[in-house]
Amino acid sequence: MTTYSSCLNDDAAPGYLAGVPFKYKKSMIPNVRPCKGQYKKVNPSDDEFVALIGLALWNDRTSQISEELLGLVENNRAAIMVELHRVYARDGICLLNSRSDQRGLESIPNDVQ
Repeated sequence: MTTYSSCLNDDAAPGYLAGVPFKYKKSMIPNVRPCKGQYKKVNPSDDEFVALIGLALWNDRTSQISEELLGLVENNRAAIMVELHRVYARDGICLLNSRSDQRGLESIPNDVQ
């Protein structure tokens, strides 16, 4: 079963996607190498990776979302970032923006800090 934390090897991609309709394969296979390159460039810690997964799961990019659900999504995404801030503080990384700039990530909004 494929999950958000599944890994796709460049060499294994064609076999892994053997039963997938071509219209999906043609968009997935060309994205494997660029995504891996960006991942290596950012090189997130385990805690940052888990935060990214959480943010991906609490996605608000949909055309049909109720105000109540949108509020829940926003609260949970903010809670993830607050927890990541706590991890940074625990590890002695005092400034989120400095950490973000070093990794090439977007600055984290001040209201989450």
